[in-house]
Amino acid sequence: MNQLGFAEKTVFSGDKRVYMAEQFYDITRPVIREYHSKFIRQSVNVFHDNNGVVHSIGLEYTGPLNFMNFWLEEVNACDNHQLVALTATKDVQDSVLKDKKHTLMVDVIDIRQWHYRADGTLYEPQGGVSLALRQHARLIDPGTVSCASVYRAVREYRCKYPDKAVVYNGSTIRVPRNAMNWAIFMAGGSFAKIPPIDELPVYEKASSFSPIDRQTDMDTQWVMGAVGKGYLGYCVKNEINLDLMGDRETYKVFWIDPDKGTVIKEDGSVRGGGKVILKAPAESSICFLQL
Repeated sequence: MNQLGFAEKTVFSGDKRVYMAEQFYDITRPVIREYHSKFIRQSVNVFHDNNGVVHSIGLEYTGPLNFMNFWLEEVNACDNHQLVALTATKDVQDSVLKDKKHTLMVDVIDIRQWHYRADGTLYEPQGGVSLALRQHARLIDPGTVSCASVYRAVREYRCKYPDKAVVYNGSTIRVPRNAMNWAIFMAGGSFAKIPPIDELPVYEKASSFSPIDRQTDMDTQWVMGAVGKGYLGYCVKNEINLDLMGDRETYKVFWIDPDKGTVIKEDGSVRGGGKVILKAPAESSICFLQL
C-alpha cells in the first residue's frame, strides 16, 4: 500500500486545492489498476451472502468517465454483485447510459451530483476536473430547486430508461420534504419516503402505472395511470385535470391526505371517454381513481 508511486509532497494549489485525482484514477499504471481492482472486488464480495445490496462507486464521485467504466466492469466481473447504482456527474452519467456495453451494467440511476433549478436551467458540474461537489458549488451557483424540477429530472430518466430504477438524491434547497417525496414517486422514482395507505390498494395499483401528464402541467399536477386499471394524481393546487378520452371505464374517486396516507373523502364516481376536472378538498391532495 505504501509503494503506489504517488507524488511526495502532495501537489497543492494555494495550500487549498489538492491535485491527486489524476494520479489516483490513473488506471494506465498497473500498480494503481491492481489495487483499485482488489478494493472494488472486495467491496462486492464482502456482501456475498446478502440480498438486496445496491453497490455505488461513492456518494461524492466527481471523477472521470474512464474510471467509472472501469469500476462498472470490475463490479460486473463479480458473480454476486447484486444491483449497481450509477452515481456520477451528469456528463459521466449520460455517457455511460448511452454506451451499449456499460449501460447494461447499471440497475439504478442515482440523480445526486446535478439538478434542474426552479427556473428550468440545469446545474451540471463536469466530471474529471479535480473539483469536489462543494468546490463546484463555489464556482457555479447551484440555485434553488422546486418540486416541479425534481419531478422533471426523475421523470426524464425514468421514461428514457424504463428498465432501470431512478432515485433522487440531488439538491432539495427550499423544497418541502413531503411534496418532494411525492414528486419523486409520481415521476416513477424509487425509495421515495411517502406514507403507507392502508385503506386502499394505491401502491399495488400504481406499480403498473406510468406518468401520463404533460410537461406543461408539472407546476400544478402530477398524474400516473393506465387505461382500464386506474389513475393516481397529485394535485398541487385545488383541482386536477384528467384526460380520459381513451378510457371508457367508470372509476370511484378517492381523495387522500399526502402526509398521513388517510382517505379524506370518497367523491362519487367518474366515467371515462372525455376530459375531466376534479375539485380537490384541499391543496396538495392525492386523487385516486379505482375501478
